Amino acid sequence: MCLILTTYRAMFRSQRICTKGLLKVKNSDKHTRTHNLKVSTGMSTSYFPAVKGLYMLQLLAQEMDTYVHIYVSTEEGGPKTIQSARLQKIKIIQRQRRKGVTLRWRPSLVDPQSTTYCAVVHDQKTYGSLCAAQADKFGILPPVSRPVAASQTVISWQPSTQNHSTRTDDTFPIIGCVGRSTQYTTLNLKQGKNYYFQVFATDGQNNFTYPYGSASLIFDGRVKPIRLKNGISAYANLKKYDGKVVFRYKIPKNPGKQLKVIIIPCGSVVYVEVLKKGSVIVAKRNVLNYEKITIDSPTESSRYYIKVFAVERAELDKSAGIEILASTKQLSKALLPPMPHTTSLNEYKPLRTCDSVTIGWIPVPGRAVSHYCISAREGELEQVNSMACPAKNGKIMKADDYVVKYCKDIAQSDNFIAKITIFTDN
Repeated sequence: MCLILTTYRAMFRSQRICTKGLLKVKNSDKHTRTHNLKVSTGMSTSYFPAVKGLYMLQLLAQEMDTYVHIYVSTEEGGPKTIQSARLQKIKIIQRQRRKGVTLRWRPSLVDPQSTTYCAVVHDQKTYGSLCAAQADKFGILPPVSRPVAASQTVISWQPSTQNHSTRTDDTFPIIGCVGRSTQYTTLNLKQGKNYYFQVFATDGQNNFTYPYGSASLIFDGRVKPIRLKNGISAYANLKKYDGKVVFRYKIPKNPGKQLKVIIIPCGSVVYVEVLKKGSVIVAKRNVLNYEKITIDSPTESSRYYIKVFAVERAELDKSAGIEILASTKQLSKALLPPMPHTTSLNEYKPLRTCDSVTIGWIPVPGRAVSHYCISAREGELEQVNSMACPAKNGKIMKADDYVVKYCKDIAQSDNFIAKITIFTDN
């Protein structure tokens, strides 16, 4: 059998990174064995052979007052929580619009229903334990003098009132306990500064608090433009870019008379604005389904910046993203055709039958024959985005997502109305 001791140690009113301590473990049977272990600030795990019997632990603070949490286990390989935590990775999502980041991690594989989490952020160092970070933050010992469970001192530890005037929530380390949630957001980070992020987990079954994952980042709050190539569409996930994305387009050699920018939101309305050399040349406008912006007399090598904003942050969950195409070529050679002044659909109610409806629309101008696809599905009447963008991997929406779908080549007629009849299955 192997006896495993895990100790957490925190400093008391000290700016030093490490402090020394001595831990003695004695077997009180007739074959007395003593193990002397030096413990520094943070978490230390010690393994040594153990036989059946009563053990006594003696702890000595060698330099200054401090306190410890102790976890004793005979599990092979140590606590399962620590073993599983070694596999965990912290995902960092930058929040460019709010100068912050969101940390995300997967739930613990051990006792996920009873595990809670705390995140620690610092701009200079990392911590070996949560209590060490709290001691550095609050500068006091736990407000008790008797041995208590780790969760009662670590999770509930509050700053002293005398230090409250000089300590704020933005003072490093920043500590946030989020319960069973698996994400944490910190804001107001500084451009170009390095930050260290740590997540500590507490198993509610045994009050064992342990390092769960860590990551670091040099914060860059600038919005990096996405390069547009002439006549090639580009797609961006608005949610990934925190609701704001910028596209950059450079006018190629021998440009035409016009620059055409085609914008297709995928899911919800967006704001679009076009700038050149810092000056707005196309004012901010709402785009719901489709928008074509025309800029006359573009000059060679000039750069245009197309800014796209989510109207409301709540809409990010509904929006898949934005697709944009910029070109100085003739529109007929571009990937998307010109659109009529209105793209609404109209039903011819006199032609309605028990199993079919007939709808019509204004066809695409400038083409003798165009290929159209109509999809219909059963459900409540609601406003939907008629434009479907490809996913990031380039795949389009599957036909199975619709109840019925019809595609047909329709010639442009004299009355400029395209019609199609949709039959339903009875």
